[in-house]
Amino acid sequence: MVAPEPAGLSSPEGLQLARELLRPKLPHDIHDYILEGICKAIDGAHILCITKTGGGKTGYFYGYILLLKALEKMDPPCALLKSRHPTNPAMVIVFPTKGLEEEMEVKFRAFGISALAINEDTLATARRSKRNLWQECIKDVDVWCGCRKIWEGRMGSSYGRFRRFCCSSTIEFMFRVSVLVVVCKLIHEHCFFPPLRLSSMSKAPIGPAHIIGDHAAPCRSSKNVNFGGLPVSHQ
Repeated sequence: MVAPEPAGLSSPEGLQLARELLRPKLPHDIHDYILEGICKAIDGAHILCITKTGGGKTGYFYGYILLLKALEKMDPPCALLKSRHPTNPAMVIVFPTKGLEEEMEVKFRAFGISALAINEDTLATARRSKRNLWQECIKDVDVWCGCRKIWEGRMGSSYGRFRRFCCSSTIEFMFRVSVLVVVCKLIHEHCFFPPLRLSSMSKAPIGPAHIIGDHAAPCRSSKNVNFGGLPVSHQ
């Protein structure tokens, strides 16, 4: 007899479990629409969330990694999960600017999430103190915050180092990646930059879900957004 398919974390009972797991980790209850998006992503769906500036997109990011790590600690394992995720899961977030990248690094740490911003400035600072940020993010970082330039190849030798980082079959970090997040601006004006296909650059498997968050979108233009067939959460 074939076992029934798990209901998924985005089922009513899954949403309730997710809220219970997140509640002690946050100073406030997470919004219902954010919780639904997080749970659908953990179930393996690709999520495109269009929000106004200040609309709570950060909740998708910290909520996802906090919930995934809480689920990992459950004993016995959660029977609702539909998708498999890596052990000691991590996430990669690509930001349009260095300022936003470094601001988000601080926000993640405020929630007890280990985060590391890598750009030309942080790399230069690390070199002066003989630190290797690439090496640090392999095992000890939950969230790697990267800037747009590094994905577009505009950081010179650092981009070469980034490609080697992704392509190496021995790099443990890529086996931990559960989600790729791309934060962009004004999708309707086509300034979304193509995310690098980690699955083709790396011999390691990329996780099942990509959360793609919009940095800002005017409401009048965002109602009819169709982004590659991805489900759209419009707030």
